[in-house]
Amino acid sequence: MTSFLRSSLLGSTALLALAGCPSTPSETSMDLAFSAQVNGADFECGREYPNVGTSGTTITAQDLRLYVHDVRFVTSAGVEVPLVLDQIDFQNGDVALLDFETGGSACGAGNTPTHTNLTGTLASAGPFTAVRLRIGVPEDRNHLDSASQPSPMNFSSMYWNWQGGYKFMRFEALTDTAARGVSFHLAATNCSGDATMGTRTCANGNRPEIELALPEDFGPGTHEVVLDVGTWLAGLDLTTDGCESGLSDADCASWFETVGLPDASAQTLLRVVRRPTR
Repeated sequence: MTSFLRSSLLGSTALLALAGCPSTPSETSMDLAFSAQVNGADFECGREYPNVGTSGTTITAQDLRLYVHDVRFVTSAGVEVPLVLDQIDFQNGDVALLDFETGGSACGAGNTPTHTNLTGTLASAGPFTAVRLRIGVPEDRNHLDSASQPSPMNFSSMYWNWQGGYKFMRFEALTDTAARGVSFHLAATNCSGDATMGTRTCANGNRPEIELALPEDFGPGTHEVVLDVGTWLAGLDLTTDGCESGLSDADCASWFETVGLPDASAQTLLRVVRRPTR
């Protein structure tokens, strides 16, 4: 190589560097807090809450848990930055279980530990204008044997069976209007194939994608995602016993709408608020 050509190449490299060639972005930690309430009061198993739903029902909380996955933060340019979850209890792969119940007799089928924060890393520090997430367990993990899975895929109370798959969301409460109380168990439906052979798939995924706008001053220490059962169920008549995701259950259409199925913009389940001083 002639000295002239070598000098030209070196000069070009220097110019590219000065022009700002893309560099590997630095990771930043994220701790996205969630809280559960009923009409502004903290969610607690065994506690009574009046005036829930269109029927003004008094509910006694028993269970509130949901799986989430595919969590992404969105920049002003519309670029999605995935949240790489810390691999800890309640978080495995890209799946996490948000668990607001505390076990004991008041919580029925629950367990004592809770999990109300999604922790992980982002390949960008933002700023971000929105966060997107999907409720449920991904299809490729929905029909595993829960008895052999790590946390949070090992909770039998969040699992139908191999063929039925997981309960993506579990809400239960006693009521003063329905003898059996009210429950919502979200899951995939219209499934076929054999889970034990790895061929089980479901035509109705029932995994809503929820997008939450973030305020300009959003920060993990100043804001949280609230699941307020009172707001979530404000438009539902709780004199019925709820929805178990059955294909023939006429009540499920209105319950599905509250979590963003089929229209994500109609969801009343989650919202971002400034974190109160507790």
